[in-house]
Order: sequence, then structure tokens, then C-alpha cells
Amino acid sequence: MATVNVADLRPVKETELHALKERLARHLPHSLPVSNTDSLTPQQVVYGCVSLAVRYGLHSLQPASILVPAAPRPSSLTIIVPTGGPQCIEVFWSTEEHTPQEMAHYLSCIPHLDWSQPVYILSLLSALLPSLQSQASIGGQQVQVQTTFQGNLYSLQVPATLGKELLPKYQVTSLREEDALQVWTNWEFNDLDSVDNMSNDITRFPSVGIREHNPEDGVSLLEKKTEKTLVSWVHLSKPGWIGNTFTMPQHRRKGLAGVATLTLACKVLQEGLLPFVFIGNHNIASIKFHEALGFKRQCEAYTVKVVPAEATD
Repeated sequence: MATVNVADLRPVKETELHALKERLARHLPHSLPVSNTDSLTPQQVVYGCVSLAVRYGLHSLQPASILVPAAPRPSSLTIIVPTGGPQCIEVFWSTEEHTPQEMAHYLSCIPHLDWSQPVYILSLLSALLPSLQSQASIGGQQVQVQTTFQGNLYSLQVPATLGKELLPKYQVTSLREEDALQVWTNWEFNDLDSVDNMSNDITRFPSVGIREHNPEDGVSLLEKKTEKTLVSWVHLSKPGWIGNTFTMPQHRRKGLAGVATLTLACKVLQEGLLPFVFIGNHNIASIKFHEALGFKRQCEAYTVKVVPAEATD
């Protein structure tokens, strides 16, 4: 196993992003859109975040940052911190480049993380899980690794064609900054993010919101400007995935989510990025929904919680 000198972490520079993306691509060559949809291999969330930084600039990820080793020899180790609320990170490394002892050191160098409290690692590839589970201590703290969420990454190369159009009362738009609270409130995992971060994602990355025209009683759409209520949405987030898909209950089963998701996927493809989603294995409805739109399963991934060894949950 090749190893690198253990050093501290530092923020990646804007001028280094393309080279970092290429190093990740050597481990994850599937991560860019390709024409051959029969040879898909695992998509990595960290790669998606770096791709966003390349496309939109490092400032688009704020308040998150991309950390890499300060050692002079470059490696694929990449850490995204924070991704949402406190104590949440995303990380990718090659087991051929870094020993478990080196990874324990690098994890302990992440700023602002308190390893005496739970730390969530989002969307970790299953191939990296044994290396993480082998860690007996991080940052001088005895720890244990718990898997809290198991799912799969799905990507879309060729969008499907929907069989029906939206009713005239609906309009496809982009999300706005003032929509952030509604989007965040209706997200199942909003304890891992904040309204401010949601607002940043909505204003900096592609999104789709479907709004309903609400004309006043007795007034036609042509006679007066109408109020438009947000009823369905989906957006691109800092990890690079499409998510937070939601339709208000009274507007479901009308094809809104399908239109919103495919519209956003087409936007993402036009930006030179690969549309992908992370779905829990228990969420059969979401899996069937995305597969019907053309998404294909790529690989298994986990969200894990690193807790003090004496902690019980």
C-alpha cells in the first residue's frame, strides 16, 4: 500500500479544483455524463460537491469548505465540512493511498468538530466502511461507528419522457430565496441542515418550483395578475445531488414531482453535471418513482454516526 506523509488539513484553492476533480475521477471515472448507459459504476457524493465548486466557484459552497491534506504529495482524500448542521461531514479517500491510522489523524484535524459528541458522515461508500469501522479512536476520543441510514445512489443519463402535461393552472419556475423556509420545513431530514444553508443552495444552484395560479373569485387569468403558490419542488444541494423532492398533499398524483425532477435533471445535464439522488433502501416509493424517470442504481452508500465508545443509543 502506498502511503503519504501525514500532515494537517487545509482548504483547497480555487486553482486546485480541476486537478482534485481529476484525481477523484481516477477512482470514480463514472462520475461524468457518458453516452454508454450500460456501464455505470458507483457515483460518489464528494465528487459531486467538487464538481459544483468547479462549475460555480468555491464561494458557492459557503459556509461549507473543501479540505485536503497539507502534505506536498497530492492524494484523493477530500473532506467536505460542514455540509449542513454542526457535526456533519462528507469524506472520500482511497484505501490504497491512506492507512486507517492516517485517516484517524486526518479526521481528528477537521476544524470545529468535537469527537466527544456524535459526528455524522453522510453518504459514505460501502467500500470505505470497513476502514472507518476499524478506527478505535479519533482526536484522542475512543469511538465506535454506527450505521444509521443505508441506501443507494442512482444516476440519470437519459431522461424519460412523461406521458402527460401539467394542467394550465400550474407553472414551472425556479425556487426563490423566500421559498427556503417552506422547503426546509417540509424536508424529512431538516435536522441535518439549516434554513440559511437551504437558502444558499436555492439561490446558488439550479432548482425547480411548480406554482399554482390562484385567481380571485370571478376573475379570469387573463383579466388580472394572479397569486402563485408554491406546491411542488426539487433542488440541487451542496453534495451535488438532486433532493428535497416534495409536493403538497392536496396536489399529489398530478405528475408535478415527475415534471419538476426531470426539468431539474435536464438543467443539471446542460450544466455538464450528472444528475443523481441518494435514496434509502426502505423508501420503495421513491425508488420506483426515480426508476420510472430513468434513474439507474449505481452503488450502496451509508450515513454513519461516529459516537464516543461509552455512548449508548
